[in-house]
Amino acid sequence: MIIRTFLLSMVLSILTFLSSTHDSLGQNFVNESINQGPPSNASSDEEQSPNSLQVQKISFPVSLSDGTRSLLSGFLIWDSTKFADCHKEKPFQALQKCNTSRSLKNATLQVLVPGFTYNHTYWDPPHKKLANYSYARFMAQQGYPVLALDPLGTGASGIPDGDVLNINQSVSSLAQVLTRVRSLPNPLGKKFSRVVLVGHSVGTAIAVVTTGTFPGIADFLVATGWSFAPHIVPLGPELIAAALANPYIRFPDTVREDLFYFTPSAKPAVIDFDNRVLADQFSRGVLVEGLPLLEALALGDIHAIQNISRIDKVDIPVLVQLGRFDVIAPPLMPEVEARLYSSSPDVSVDILERMGHSFNFHKNRKESWKGINEWIEERLQPRHKP
Repeated sequence: MIIRTFLLSMVLSILTFLSSTHDSLGQNFVNESINQGPPSNASSDEEQSPNSLQVQKISFPVSLSDGTRSLLSGFLIWDSTKFADCHKEKPFQALQKCNTSRSLKNATLQVLVPGFTYNHTYWDPPHKKLANYSYARFMAQQGYPVLALDPLGTGASGIPDGDVLNINQSVSSLAQVLTRVRSLPNPLGKKFSRVVLVGHSVGTAIAVVTTGTFPGIADFLVATGWSFAPHIVPLGPELIAAALANPYIRFPDTVREDLFYFTPSAKPAVIDFDNRVLADQFSRGVLVEGLPLLEALALGDIHAIQNISRIDKVDIPVLVQLGRFDVIAPPLMPEVEARLYSSSPDVSVDILERMGHSFNFHKNRKESWKGINEWIEERLQPRHKP
């Protein structure tokens, strides 16, 4: 209790200078409660997924730092037609190109890590009318097998003690999963020669620490919705104080909408569905251990940013996508963002116009998805040179 009180007082002193425009978020957090409701049918973006799409729940046993074990679950999504022969392609050169493209993608597993307040449904919303909002199904239709994870403490995964589940534990559990998919036996029943690690928000931060700590754990990194260049993350002291009061944390609707959306580019019905159905919890341990990074970002302390995130140790190709109107990860200094990945042989930073924080639920989400697909395709080609 003494340590927690000290941490709270430290947080409040560090974050009092944060933008006053977000002070009301903390008060909303204190005053409001989450309204959990049934799935919404209000979205007009209905697009049926093809019957060839397959979904399978997968669970990976992982070891925790307190000596216990838990299960980290995910959902494997693939399109069975993309693994078929290219017999309809003519002439022979087209047939050869089709087979080559499919074999490269089929052997490349995309592993998806969501951010705070989300689980795997950020990547694959559980409603047929939101099939057109599913990054996982879009990528499966391009030919990739996709593993959308429920980080520990969320979704179908185990829920450890909220203070045991910190950043180090999140990194360790992710590394255990990535190691398993590289060899047999594993819960997938197939080993993959290439892994693309795709993160969103805090999921990106976890992915960066993981790839910086464990060389060779992934082949490509896609970092969406998180910036390591100096900036202020608008989590006011009241919001932080209220969040630290519980081992697991939920944000109310107004906080999520203000932080996650550029509302002119998002449909109210989709935001409502996100808040009522997709919102999940996150652990106090991750938040507490992440506070020094927020401080370093606010102070512009590059050395501390590097030490905490290990971003300068990431030695694989990196695609960074930032939303123009993302208040959590604004694209203020894209050139600094690229330079921070100093060990990477190939860094691209793309800024998405009319985009807020939760890319997948904005109207122009497919600009992000198509950009990621094209970036991966280029780097899967044997002759690609950064």
